[in-house]
Amino acid sequence: MAYAKSAVSSQQIIDAAIRVLARQGYAKTSLLEIAKEAGMSKGALHYHYPTKEALIHAVLETACNVVQARTVQAWSPSDNPFEALRKTLEELWATRAERTDEALVVADLIALSLYDDSLRPKWQSFMSSAPGRYATTWNRTWWRSASSPGFRSTYCPAS
Repeated sequence: MAYAKSAVSSQQIIDAAIRVLARQGYAKTSLLEIAKEAGMSKGALHYHYPTKEALIHAVLETACNVVQARTVQAWSPSDNPFEALRKTLEELWATRAERTDEALVVADLIALSLYDDSLRPKWQSFMSSAPGRYATTWNRTWWRSASSPGFRSTYCPAS
């Protein structure tokens, strides 16, 4: 069981890493720069994340979760499913267009995963589990709407 202080320090490192990576990109970022941004020593950073790759895996998961949470939040159960999907995609696009730190980091790490054999499995794992995370929200709304009277005649015209 991790201590609360350790969890806070770990999150502080991840937040600092996201800021530095968004500013400089992966290739130009060192663990020392991340430690300075987090206000701690490089040794303290290594206590939580022994390698840059271990930290990047945690950063990737956190950044993707932030982008995903913002996107799912746009999904409104009161909308018809197609309108909800449209709003969700617009929010995803807005997140990317606003160039949030998390979106910049995700984009950089996606590009990096094309060439980095150590990052690719983590990215693939995250992406393969993403549909399940989205499905909980979407299926609940979709099936509620699809089973309502008039849905089939409105959204699924006869062939």
